[in-house]
Amino acid sequence: MDSAKPFTVNELAAAAAAAIAAEGVAAPNGRVRDVPDVRTLRYYTTLGLLDRPARMQGRTAYYGRRHLLQLVAIKRLQAAGQSLADIQARLLNIADDDLAALAHLPPNLPSAVPQFSKSNEQPTERSNAGSRARFWAAEPTESPLAVQLAVGLSEDTALLFAAARTPDSEDLSAVRAAAQPLLEVLRQRRLL
Repeated sequence: MDSAKPFTVNELAAAAAAAIAAEGVAAPNGRVRDVPDVRTLRYYTTLGLLDRPARMQGRTAYYGRRHLLQLVAIKRLQAAGQSLADIQARLLNIADDDLAALAHLPPNLPSAVPQFSKSNEQPTERSNAGSRARFWAAEPTESPLAVQLAVGLSEDTALLFAAARTPDSEDLSAVRAAAQPLLEVLRQRRLL
């Protein structure tokens, strides 16, 4: 299921639709869409259910295999009757292997489903003026991709931030410990 070409948002929606249709995933009550559209993908990203795009090239966002797994997992969980809040809690900091097991992509999914990695970068676009690269369209080579995270601090509070890497359990413990004074202030001020 590897490919050198990452998805655009339309390709991601189409790949998710193909995976969902192949498995016959459908919401029992008809209140949620069985197949996600581009607008739904953007909404899920806003909620933190779907990671931000793996990279941007100009105004085009590119997505990878993890995004597809997240999207199919969301639709499977919705079909099982779970709310978006429950799904968000379940998918929070989920490992790739667990996410793949939850999404359960069909083995016969078209090979157009890509696996994004930094080595899969697209060639730099060229301007009409010659062979000089359009520097504003190229992705910086030294900046790490931020990982959008939601860390549960308490039963009713989560911290949302963009991290340079995926935190391990020690990182999460340190963040939760450091947040305790803030949580106490929020409780004292009756904001929680």
